[in-house]
Amino acid sequence: MDSHCFTIGWCICSLLTQSTPGGAIEIGLNSSATLGSLSNVKLRLFEFGLLISSLFAIARYFVASAITKPIDELTRTSEEVAITGDSSIQVDINRRDETGRLARSINQLLDSLYRSRLAQARLAQNASHELRTPLTSLRTNIKLLSRYRNILDVDRERILRDLLGETNELFMLVKELLALAGLSYEDEEKSAVDIMNSCEAVASRISSRFNVNIKVRGNSPQVWVIQPRTIERAISNLLENAIKFRDSEETITIDLSNFTVALRNFGSSIPIEDPPNIFERFYRAKTSWPITGSGLGLAIVKEAARTNNERVFAKNILDTNDKIGVEIGIKFDSAKITIRLGSNPLSQSLDL
Repeated sequence: MDSHCFTIGWCICSLLTQSTPGGAIEIGLNSSATLGSLSNVKLRLFEFGLLISSLFAIARYFVASAITKPIDELTRTSEEVAITGDSSIQVDINRRDETGRLARSINQLLDSLYRSRLAQARLAQNASHELRTPLTSLRTNIKLLSRYRNILDVDRERILRDLLGETNELFMLVKELLALAGLSYEDEEKSAVDIMNSCEAVASRISSRFNVNIKVRGNSPQVWVIQPRTIERAISNLLENAIKFRDSEETITIDLSNFTVALRNFGSSIPIEDPPNIFERFYRAKTSWPITGSGLGLAIVKEAARTNNERVFAKNILDTNDKIGVEIGIKFDSAKITIRLGSNPLSQSLDL
């Protein structure tokens, strides 16, 4: 069978020829309609492909915008914080995907930075105030000595005693500031220690230094995984704080039981409005105003607890003899270090 195509005017025709014994059979077919249909299908396919491509491009634009918009918000916020230094800015993204998780993490970071800067500003302000007081007294007394060289020996001795007292107060303040700053950057490794031995060592030093009776009771060994030097420093500060407010003949007892170190001393108490603040730097309760101190001792305890990932607490307590006191200390995951003192009731306990 042979096939031939030819054109007649605008018509495209196909001619099929089949040879037979008696001759040949030819069949003619007009192909214009078929070819037209094929062209129409090609056009429709092209239009459909163009439509799909356009829709895909539009969808891709909106999807990309939805993905990059929170990233742009994060970038904008980061740049604003970098330029202005204002860490109180928050990323306004409420999503439950990974981007939302990243935004919440950045907000937590900015919040921590903001609170840290506030604490630094407050520390600088309080430190300048606390340093100004002894320095002013020193300057005044030195001016008196230099201006009035013929003052009585009694007055001279009094001024010299004041100078010595103010110098000692200034020395202790600077010492505790340095201790507090050292705790903030200390990276002491945790280790397993017998807390009984640690408490006995601290109690022995404090007892000799202040000539007070301190008893340590409990079962040994009691092994805790802590930062030894940091926690011993905290126990030492708690003991020194207890000595300031104890009754003159009161014996301080350290009880070790059920992963608890309890320092009992019944001499004074914390007023009900003070527990939220007693661990803050330079804070001093009204009842402690007549007593010398820097206001940093319990702040060092709080920082020691923070470096061990623990919390400090304060509450009033009542013993078995109906004697009222205060319990101050550190809460551990598996242990608690406390100090007890006081005489006034407090109806609540507070974790700080």
